[in-house]
Order: sequence, then structure tokens, then C-alpha cells
Amino acid sequence: MKFTKYIAYIFLLVCIAFPATSQEIKLKVNVNLDRINYDSRVGLNNFSSEIENYVNSQRFLDEEWEGDPIPVEINTIFSHAERKNRYKVTMLINANRLLDGKEDELAYSSSVQFYEAEWEFEYNNGGNLYLSLTKYDELSTMLNFYMLMVIGFDMDTYQASGGNPAFEKARNLAILASNEKALGFDIRKDAANFTKYNLVNEILDMRMQEVRRLIFAYYVNGMDKIAFNHDEAVVEISHILNDLAIYKRDKLMLQNHLISIFFETKHNELASLFNGFADKAVFENLKYLDPTNTAQYNKAAEGTFLDKQ
Repeated sequence: MKFTKYIAYIFLLVCIAFPATSQEIKLKVNVNLDRINYDSRVGLNNFSSEIENYVNSQRFLDEEWEGDPIPVEINTIFSHAERKNRYKVTMLINANRLLDGKEDELAYSSSVQFYEAEWEFEYNNGGNLYLSLTKYDELSTMLNFYMLMVIGFDMDTYQASGGNPAFEKARNLAILASNEKALGFDIRKDAANFTKYNLVNEILDMRMQEVRRLIFAYYVNGMDKIAFNHDEAVVEISHILNDLAIYKRDKLMLQNHLISIFFETKHNELASLFNGFADKAVFENLKYLDPTNTAQYNKAAEGTFLDKQ
């Protein structure tokens, strides 16, 4: 009995000294105030630190988070709205995923990028940020929606459709925001139109399970093996892209928001991976899947792509 108590005591000390990481995200916020007059900038002095402190201390899911927090960076550009302390903000969100590799050679791959052009809110230093699926707030709800989306995309890279718990919460927030007529959340627009609700609703659609499985394979069978056998991993990614092209052609009739988000995040990475690749069929697949970035894939096919990021 004494030995059992002793083990329990040691376990408690270890837990105190090395607490489990429960926060899902490690956020860095950058703020551009060039469009704000000097006197008004004082009211935004603490914006970045308050957003970081909120997100970095928050638990967005009900389950315990395993592993390190997701590295996320938000870049914001502020401009004035009609009333004092009210702002219009454009926002670029980038989340990274740590790849498998040698311990002394850390490598990351961007897991998802979002661009938000329709954010408007009132802000005063010391604003009350909170996580709620039932109460709408123009500042908190937008942040919470995107952080849940980031978590969902990250979880999908470790398990096929593993991000469902986060995506389901994000969809609930999208419905809540739509009910408050928040810009960009409309649930009544046709599914082919991009809204935040349509994106997350599409992700949770059963027809997207194969797309999400292939995205999972892109990481686990491709990017996570780059450090160990680069050429073999790139060939495997070419096969995954071929399967995705076949699935899009045979099964998907409408504009696909998930595929668009994936390639908007990945086009530079893909062009760099396949720069000068011998099998030219991969470039036809890339241009079919992501016609917006055809010019980059043409350069990669010629072996002349230079990643300026």
C-alpha cells in the first residue's frame, strides 16, 4: 500500500512539473495600422497581445489535445469604419504542420491558408473574448470559427476525416453568425458560392470523404517521408494527385471549395516539389485540379520555377 501511494505521489509531481499540453494553437498576430490615423492607434495598442493571449490559452475542443500546439500566424490590416472604435479588417491566416524528419532538422508544411476580407467589429482595449456556440460576437465568433477550421485541417493530416469534431463546431458557429446576418456566413446561398458555411458544410459532406482521405495521404505517405526518401515521396504525391484528378472528374460536378482551399495553400509547395519532374502527366493533373496557378505549373514543368515565398 505504501509503495502504491509512493508511485501515485511521484506521478502527481511529474504531472505538476510537466503538465499536459491542452491548448491546440500557438498564435502569433501581426497588425498593420498604416491606414489608421495616429491618434486612433492608441486604442489598438493591445489588440495583438489580447488576441494571442486568448487563443493561446483557449481549449476549442472537448477532448484533450495531443502533441504540440499548431503554429498559426495571423496578419491583419486595419482601416476605419463609420463609427469611433469600429474597424474594417482584412486578415490572412496561415497554419503550419510539423513534418516527420530528423530531430535537428525541423520542417513545416502549410496546412491551410484563409483570407478574410469581410470582417468588421468594434474594439476597445480589454475586450471580452470568449468561446460560445450559442452567443454571437462579431470579434470572438470570427476568431473561434477560423481557429476551429485550422484545428480541423490539422487533424485531417493525421487521420482521414479526423477533423470532424472541430468542423462540426465551426459549422455551428457559421449557422449562428448567419442568423445574425454576419458578412460571409450566409447559409442560404447556393452551395457553389463560396461562404464560410458552404465550405465547412461541404467538408462534412460524405462525398468529400475521399478528397479528405487523399489529403491525409498527401501528408502521411508523401510530405512526412520527404526527409527520408525525397524522390520516392514525390512520386507517391504524383500518384495521389492523379487519384484526386480522377475523383474530381468522375465524382464531383460542382465547384469544389475544399480542393480550391487545398491548392491555394499548396500551389507553391507543389510547384517546388515537381520542379523539373520527368513525368509530365503530373503537370496536366495539377493544371486540371488548380487552373488558377497554371503559369506556376508550366514553369515547374520547364524546371524554371522559383519559389519566392
